[in-house]
Order: sequence, then structure tokens, then C-alpha cells
Amino acid sequence: MKSILFKASMIVMATSFIGCATQKHFSRIYPGMTAEQVTKEMKKGPDKTNLFQEDYSAWYYGTDRCLLMKQGVVVSKNQTEEKRNVEVIVPQAGGSGFGGYKEEIKAECIPPGVASNATTERTIMTPWGSIQTK
Repeated sequence: MKSILFKASMIVMATSFIGCATQKHFSRIYPGMTAEQVTKEMKKGPDKTNLFQEDYSAWYYGTDRCLLMKQGVVVSKNQTEEKRNVEVIVPQAGGSGFGGYKEEIKAECIPPGVASNATTERTIMTPWGSIQTK
């Protein structure tokens, strides 16, 4: 059992580190940078690309960060915004566990004149599992 908990904690720590590393690189991106400069700074290309008219494209790094590009140059950037995050202790037989509620508006990069399709993700966490809605 201890071995499983240790492995699980190592996975969580590694995932957190990767997220922090991506945030560190993403914070160094600014309008005017070329696609080549972005790829060099992020240490990789985008995970997903959406193409739009008039030479616009959106580069997504995971689901929490994006860049709006025009003709291969950064125009703007966006990242997931946490609106609410509440953690609570949930009483249960034999002790207590943790639960909570989290609400995020996911990152979206769209050119001017295109209708927004922003997604709000809500997660209810209980000691027995989580429920997620979009």
C-alpha cells in the first residue's frame, strides 16, 4: 500500500513540475514574437492548432494556455482563469475526507470578429471521486 501511495505522489509531483515549467516558459511569450521564437522558448511546438481566416491561427499548449498568431507572429495570449476554488473537509464514517468545488474558464484564442465559444469547467470533488461538467 505504501508503495502505491509513493508512486501516486511521485506522479502528482511530476505532473505539477511539468505544469510549472510550461507556465514559466509561457510567461516569457509576448506579442511580436515569431513562431520560431515561441517554439524555442516553449521547448516544443503547440499541442493543438486551430486555423482561422485572414492568416490567424491559435496555438494551444494543453488546455490551459493558448497563443493567437497572425502570419506566424504572436498577437495575444490567454490562459485558463480559475474563478472559484473551495476546499472542504467532508465528514464520513471512520473519519473525514477532503472535497471541494472548482470552476475554471478554459483558455480560448480567437481572432477579432469570431464568436467566442468559451468553456467553463466545473468540478465537484468528494472523498469518493470527482464529477466534472462543461
